[in-house]
Amino acid sequence: MRGSPVTRPLVALILMLASAPAGADEVDDRIEEMAATAHADYLTGAYEPAAALLMRAYRLRPVPKLLFNAAKAYEKAGLIREAGTHFRLFLAQVESDNPLMPKAQEALAGLPGGGAPPPPEQAPDAPAPPARPSSRGRATAAFGLAGAAMIAGTAFGLVARSTHDEFQAETALADRQELRDSARRNALLADLSWVLATAAAVTGVLLWPSDGAEAAAVGASPTGAWLRTTW
Repeated sequence: MRGSPVTRPLVALILMLASAPAGADEVDDRIEEMAATAHADYLTGAYEPAAALLMRAYRLRPVPKLLFNAAKAYEKAGLIREAGTHFRLFLAQVESDNPLMPKAQEALAGLPGGGAPPPPEQAPDAPAPPARPSSRGRATAAFGLAGAAMIAGTAFGLVARSTHDEFQAETALADRQELRDSARRNALLADLSWVLATAAAVTGVLLWPSDGAEAAAVGASPTGAWLRTTW
């Protein structure tokens, strides 16, 4: 016998309400079973599995006491941050007259750092860029190079002069040719050394700091080059 359009929804509602208590009872039984298993794990020292099982039960039905027991299990397992998080969740969900609130507050206060998560690690400071040599340092190096080049030019010049004197005194044609080549080679090296010395000296003068306390200038006049340095 078919029901009328009015009676069919009513029958469905009655059937749904009749089946609801049975489903709720099944959830309660499941939560009690999981809580009992978690309690057994807790007593045997399996604290972390006990906490995980209690949180599974909490997801079936958010009973605050499950949070409290999970926090205690995390505390026993040494998971301080997780314990602090679950104690705070418990405190946020219960009324002030809950008998477990003082215990949760005391346990939370006894956690290292109050069970707060550690602050984020700061990125290490970038290494400072290598210091560039100062203008004075570069100028000093240029003056040093100029001095070394002057010494080398002087040495090559003396060798060239000595070789030239030997060339003048030598009578054998083959020896004269060798002495002449040696004198020319040393004279060329002397000239190059003096050119390098001059360039290095000018570079040193230009690099020398001129910040008011020290100043240097290079110029030319009708009578030749001039250098002025003030201190």
